[in-house]
Amino acid sequence: MSGWIQRFFRGHSSKANAVNPSGDAAVNLAAHTEVNLEPKFVIDDPAVLPVWFDFPAHHTRPATYDGVFWEIEPWGEYLYYLAGAFQKNHKGLLRFGTAPLEIRAERNFETEVISIGLQDADRVQAQARSGEPWRGMTVGDACHLLLPAKRSLGSESWIGAFKNSSSDILVGRSHLSLGLRSEKGEPYVDIIYQRHYPSATDDQEPFLFEVKTHCRLPDVLVDDIIKLHNEVTANYRELPPTRVSGAIKM
Repeated sequence: MSGWIQRFFRGHSSKANAVNPSGDAAVNLAAHTEVNLEPKFVIDDPAVLPVWFDFPAHHTRPATYDGVFWEIEPWGEYLYYLAGAFQKNHKGLLRFGTAPLEIRAERNFETEVISIGLQDADRVQAQARSGEPWRGMTVGDACHLLLPAKRSLGSESWIGAFKNSSSDILVGRSHLSLGLRSEKGEPYVDIIYQRHYPSATDDQEPFLFEVKTHCRLPDVLVDDIIKLHNEVTANYRELPPTRVSGAIKM
């Protein structure tokens, strides 16, 4: 790598810029400029799913939460893929967590996020059960079958590992969890793919890449959600150490 490229990389970090909002949520939203987010295309199966972002793995200017989401404090996320029928507020921002089916593919360079993500990944991997008993079942049916035994033991979710899936987070690993949203008792399925990219050289920043799929549509087949999740994940099996910038954290 030439000297000027090394100097460029050292001076351009992918770490997020800290932002401290000056007012409360209502004041800050009132001061926010209106945005006009439109989906790039819409997936119709297994549910209506607007796709807002679909950046390739090598893209140097992925989206960030700033100017996209509301009702979430960003922490340095770079969005490569975002799909979901989100509600919008009056400024046109997507209300975080309102989509009944959502897929996010994002990269994060923040030390705290990476540390917590790796700890959580190891904990979940240790709890994951083998086998795929959800086969052919809807989200609702799988929850009703698998959750009672786990809840009797004090656990709020059933966690499973995919057949033939890697258990090494340096290669990339996935797990699935089934549960009930406590406030409404709604069944849901979460599928998460995680891969950790440590620093290979002094010019590369470590990062964590995740594809997160959340579905609380009880009548959709779990297999169909897994298929959709895997199709997105396949586009990001190998991420180049591309430098990006512009993310914020609060």
